[in-house]
Amino acid sequence: ELASINSHAASTGRLLVGAGGSPALWASLPKGNDGDVLTIDSTQTYDLVWRPPRSGWQVWDTLTSLTSGTEHAVTGLPSWATEIRIALNGVSCDTTDRLSMVLGYGSGSPITYMSTGYSGNIDMEANAAIAHSTYFTIQRTAVAGDTAYGTIFLHNYDANTWFLEAGLIWDGNTAPVNGNQGAITLTETLTSIKFFFDDTGGSFDAGEIKLWYK
Repeated sequence: ELASINSHAASTGRLLVGAGGSPALWASLPKGNDGDVLTIDSTQTYDLVWRPPRSGWQVWDTLTSLTSGTEHAVTGLPSWATEIRIALNGVSCDTTDRLSMVLGYGSGSPITYMSTGYSGNIDMEANAAIAHSTYFTIQRTAVAGDTAYGTIFLHNYDANTWFLEAGLIWDGNTAPVNGNQGAITLTETLTSIKFFFDDTGGSFDAGEIKLWYK
């Protein structure tokens, strides 16, 4: 039973919900965003929560410029997301390190990122396939100044198991096309994705990244 919004609820932007009109059962929900729907989150002891309607892709990480820093993390991903799409637009490194990615869980500081259990490989035109068990490799060969264009997809296969597939073009590389396939089973629900450069830990020096989910 949804209760009427009284003067207090209206002034604070909160909705009061309860059952049978009993004050002991009433609770206050934070204000949602425009277009959100009220639903039950089975991952949080069936609490009532606001969520975007599941009718299509939702933007999570707004367009981010990657002109500095050794890593970029997207945190706070919704626990119910089953598909994630990441677009890379001209992303590059200032060294010869490979662009890599790890998945994490938890909401604390620091977030726990999986450091083992990654499977699959990356195959780049005119080069042999390589694989790492400690992270997903996104770029096969590394030449400083290469710029990446393409899309990475993460699919929730079952419970906390995620599949990776990606296709990218590296502008400036002599073997510019690579395809990625892989999988990882997390210890807990996925909440974070982090990009970084392997080996010597190079820095981002150009490009943009954007993320969607559903």
